[in-house]
Amino acid sequence: MVENLRAQDLKAPEACKAHGMEASDEVNNVDTADIIVAGAGPAGLIAGLAFAQAGLHAIVCGRLPIPAAGTKDTRTAALFNDSIAMLENLQVWPHLQPACAPLKGIRIIDDMGHMLRAPELNFFAKLLNLKTLGWNVPNAALVEQLCRAAMAAERCRLVLGETVTEAKVGQVGAEVQCASGRTFRARLLVAADGQRSGVRAAAGISIQKVEYPQAALTSIFEHSRPHGGVSTEFHRPGGPFTVVPMPGNTSSLVWMDTTDAIEHAAAADDAAFLSMVEERLYGLLGSIASVAPRARFPLATLTADRLVAPRVALVGEAAHAFPPIGAQGLNLSLRDIALLADVVATAWRNSDDIGATAVLARYQRQRTQDVRLRSWGVDKLNRSLTSVWPGVNLMRGGLAHAVHAVPPLQRALMRAGLTGTGQTPPLMIRENADAETLQAVE
Repeated sequence: MVENLRAQDLKAPEACKAHGMEASDEVNNVDTADIIVAGAGPAGLIAGLAFAQAGLHAIVCGRLPIPAAGTKDTRTAALFNDSIAMLENLQVWPHLQPACAPLKGIRIIDDMGHMLRAPELNFFAKLLNLKTLGWNVPNAALVEQLCRAAMAAERCRLVLGETVTEAKVGQVGAEVQCASGRTFRARLLVAADGQRSGVRAAAGISIQKVEYPQAALTSIFEHSRPHGGVSTEFHRPGGPFTVVPMPGNTSSLVWMDTTDAIEHAAAADDAAFLSMVEERLYGLLGSIASVAPRARFPLATLTADRLVAPRVALVGEAAHAFPPIGAQGLNLSLRDIALLADVVATAWRNSDDIGATAVLARYQRQRTQDVRLRSWGVDKLNRSLTSVWPGVNLMRGGLAHAVHAVPPLQRALMRAGLTGTGQTPPLMIRENADAETLQAVE
């Protein structure tokens, strides 16, 4: 556990007095940079690249998200167009795209088993004059390409295998010490170290966490019928059962259900598991074969009470986490990073202190509403699916009928799901906008 952040008058080297510390400088055997990013998952790696592209020197320290021995990382992330634009601007997307599949639409099917069944909802890219809504990105391929890009980036330095054990802040900077004894110093410390963030705890930022009596199972499987680039989400009493396109006749599975049901599915042999999947898909993708190893994890909603502390900013799951519903998780994390990079880069260009309270307050103001609104929405949708109260089912069904019957409402919901509530950060805007740029169709 990281010790509490202790306010100390850290002595800044001369290199800090202009815009920040140089990545390769060493002062009193302390490695220095403009920014330290704690965490080397997708959020941490992307943050390091974003800061480096903005002209700042970043040190990214942490452990790569490697699955347990003998298992395969079967997680994927449905990244919307703004997130793909960000990966393009960071020069990562061209190398990553071959492993990904386009998302041309999202289909939601009521499989709750109630007498009054909600209509099927179809959110297709063409409704917004888009080629795609985004792409489904395998987690393993994403981490690999981010690592390659970070290692090639001039101003980004990876320190892998290290975890932060102590952090201190002062008037001019922050300092962290890793388990190995290595010490890093910068003007700003970014917590991208996940739901159990040691930096967040050390900064004294409390969280609101709700644990659900549910778990999720992920896998990848082959099927006989083409998916057509459409992600299908069956709303079931235990939670959504979702299949998301991958290249060829392959899809990724995200199955949310009661903890007991997920434990049963995880323990079943491959033949029994395939039968369970086919039964829940109602023949949508034909016969199922060649299933990948399954992974499971508990579900919870986590929201940090604030996104900043003195010289500390939270991004990704250190700031918010929730069940895999509506493809909000990593998209929200990338929006955190894009906005923080813009705020910090603007301060740096103006010769302001990038870790100053006033600078971080701008990030806090611009992100809080979006984070809290989406966390609230995912929590309420998940609770509505598991509720046994008839009134909840009637309200959810009524909303589905309204969305189905009123195209402008359908398009408004799509825009709300694809983009944040505020202005799009520059890093999420394509330099050469094409038909995939969001356009309203009235």
